[in-house]
Amino acid sequence: MAYDLRNDIQRKINLLSFSFHDQAEAGDLLSRAIQDVERIRFLTGRATFRVSEGVFLMVITAAVMIWMNPRLGLMAIIAMPLLAFQSIRFGRAFRPLSAQIQKQLGC
Repeated sequence: MAYDLRNDIQRKINLLSFSFHDQAEAGDLLSRAIQDVERIRFLTGRATFRVSEGVFLMVITAAVMIWMNPRLGLMAIIAMPLLAFQSIRFGRAFRPLSAQIQKQLGC
């Protein structure tokens, strides 16, 4: 899959106009292509496995906590949306920094 993606990106870059290539930095294009393909590889492979593993672990852990101490287990489960909200908030704050780092790597 990654091989096909890289070839598709190469074909697309070759079809772009000369004016685009005059304005674009070669290092930026290369860095962006490599980073994007790696992100897609991660999302289709390891990330999918990790998300399913995390959901499974969360359900089992919640069941065991409720079985051991129902009150404490429910309190922990109620706190989960707050944790998810904070994670999303952190991701949104971190995204511009990540884009800036990628831009610096391309130069």
